[in-house]
Amino acid sequence: MDMPKLQFEYYHYNMDPATTIMIDGSGPIPKQLSHWPGTTTPKQYWADSSTAICLRFLREANVAEELAGITHVTNNHYDEDGCLGMLVLLQPERALEYADLLQRCAYTGDFSWYEGEDAAKLSLTITYMFDHARSPHRSQSRKLSEWAHRNFCYLEFFRECEQGLLGDLDRYDQLWKGELAYIQRGIDVVNSDQAEIIAMPELDLGVLISQKPLHRIAYSTALRDFERQLVIIRERPNRQPFATLSYNTRSFFATTPWFGTLRPDMSPLMQEWNRMENDSQSDDPSWSGPRWQAASQAIPTPRMRLKDGDSRTRRTSISVDAMIESTCAFLKQAQAT
Repeated sequence: MDMPKLQFEYYHYNMDPATTIMIDGSGPIPKQLSHWPGTTTPKQYWADSSTAICLRFLREANVAEELAGITHVTNNHYDEDGCLGMLVLLQPERALEYADLLQRCAYTGDFSWYEGEDAAKLSLTITYMFDHARSPHRSQSRKLSEWAHRNFCYLEFFRECEQGLLGDLDRYDQLWKGELAYIQRGIDVVNSDQAEIIAMPELDLGVLISQKPLHRIAYSTALRDFERQLVIIRERPNRQPFATLSYNTRSFFATTPWFGTLRPDMSPLMQEWNRMENDSQSDDPSWSGPRWQAASQAIPTPRMRLKDGDSRTRRTSISVDAMIESTCAFLKQAQAT
């Protein structure tokens, strides 16, 4: 393979844009292989993940010509898709051997979809390798700055891949085996009579009501066909439920120019739900009790949840029927404006 030997360095403002390619992300680097809105990636390589884009580029492009003068790959955030996209250019032969696994893991990371046990194992391994408290390399990285920590962890992951990690996915199972079991229990629950899915395609809304707690990957997989997702965890009829309203995305390109411009602002519904909570003091800005909080519309998959002052998710006093009814009314009004 006529592929230049590239080096990785985590993004910083002093990088030379003429000799650098940005993988998965955006920024002042003109050459990019990324599915982020505003990307400069040539359209013939577009795919739903940056990892898939990099694989398509590797298979279809005149790589030596396209990468002439490029010496470094970089990324400006941390996640599975960016990590694996860079791996494609840094270790191309290995990436082609494991291409299917890499693509499925990228979907798990970016969209929270269960794409098989092997993809979940790799996704969790990457996540925990970068965790300050639980990384297997934490003794070497815990005193580093945030930039240096990310740079170090990326390099360690690439080194581990050179040493056969992709063919030995149980290498760090002590880190994630409990979480994997939780994911898989949730997958079983949503496919059983312990969960109910209410489809409202006219609103692009899926409502999942479960009698058991669910990992995000479990409920995102069950509702992957819906842009708007309302998840209600109600273990017993007489117990207050947990609830999460979130926006899904199936491809970052579909949200161009940016996520928040094409989605109904959750703020009016958030304010309504705060008013509906039993404690009337929740309307008082100085009150420190649980309040519904919505993430920024500009991120790929924003969520709204009831949280207390310590950012812990709390049970809601709003009834299941009232949550569904108010969500539908909110979305219908958004469609009409």
